Amino acid sequence: MSGIIRLHLDGAAPDWRAALVEPFESIDDIACLEAGLSETDILEQADAILVDGRHEGASVAWREAGFSGPILCLGGAPNAEGEAILSLSLPLRVVELAARIRAAVRNHQRSDGAAFAFGPYHCRPAERALVREGEEPIRLTDLEAGILDHLHRADGRLMNRDELLARVWGYKTGVTTHTLETHIYRLRQKIGRISGVSGGIVTEEGGYRLLDARDIGGAPGPEDEQGAPPGHSE
Repeated sequence: MSGIIRLHLDGAAPDWRAALVEPFESIDDIACLEAGLSETDILEQADAILVDGRHEGASVAWREAGFSGPILCLGGAPNAEGEAILSLSLPLRVVELAARIRAAVRNHQRSDGAAFAFGPYHCRPAERALVREGEEPIRLTDLEAGILDHLHRADGRLMNRDELLARVWGYKTGVTTHTLETHIYRLRQKIGRISGVSGGIVTEEGGYRLLDARDIGGAPGPEDEQGAPPGHSE
């Protein structure tokens, strides 16, 4: 898996969410999304959704809204919400719950639906690879795969550096925007140029986005630079 798992908690009552947030703080690789996000933000940010089994119809509603990632129903009857929903029986310790969430996310990332087209490549985040027909795959680190995955999920929107750091690294101390810039630089070096843009990653004021139709055929600009090598700032 790449990066931190972003988990949305969908409870039938506020106390259900509150009872889970604190235990999850002890799990380094799972971060609960903040309460009050819009449906659009949740669909963009969440890697998995954990639903209160008492919240009737919530799991199906998320599928109908377009969420394609794993949905786990805590305390729901087996298969009550359909085959695409994983039901978990209570009681369940948070470490066990975290393990089930990791497994569900890992299985989803290995599915065809988690891969995406990226320029001439097919990006497979779970396999940490960029694949191009007739060529050897470009191997990625976990962090590089996480960067591409989250930029893809932003769907053309500019992601500022702090946001991308939080998505990929979580809230680890000692990680700065310079760390991100260094990884972007190395990723661009691996990928090369796509339609005149280094690594297919466009730099704009404050952040990054993936190459899309608006960039094809345009004259190279400042955003097309490789970025600063390690030891320098962009």
